[in-house]
Amino acid sequence: SGIDVDIRDERGWTPLMISAFNGNEETAALLIRSGADVHAADLNGYRPLHWAAFNGYFKVVKLLLEKQADPNAQSSHGWTPLIQAATRGHPIVVKQLIEGGAQVNLASKDGWTALHKSTANGHTEIVKVLLCMGADPSIKYQDGSTALSIATKNKREVIIALLKAMG
Repeated sequence: SGIDVDIRDERGWTPLMISAFNGNEETAALLIRSGADVHAADLNGYRPLHWAAFNGYFKVVKLLLEKQADPNAQSSHGWTPLIQAATRGHPIVVKQLIEGGAQVNLASKDGWTALHKSTANGHTEIVKVLLCMGADPSIKYQDGSTALSIATKNKREVIIALLKAMG
């Protein structure tokens, strides 16, 4: 009908971003088939894959990765889909993203990695996945904190044990 499938709202969100945020796989697939840009970024640099990962919608993440969405795309703050999934506690999505090419140790502009965020938030299962997939526990946040010091500060005993076991 001539409507732009990448029309944007006041946040710079496209219909595909809204579908990804809400986990609507059918609508996302239809929009992509109709030419929606899987690489479109909103006003803060977040893309559809960021929003699907943020809310743990593994089917939409799978679809977007199959359509060549960049698993290492960074927002204007340097946040990646992996950092968002790790922060929010979505282990299936974390594994999908890494298997889809996400760099496990890529840090945000202020130095947060997926391992830092999952440790700070007490997401033990994600810490396990990240460590098994090559996350480096020695990487320092801008204030000098490591995953171990963050776990210690937050009294995350199981995560402390995991990090110590990994060296």
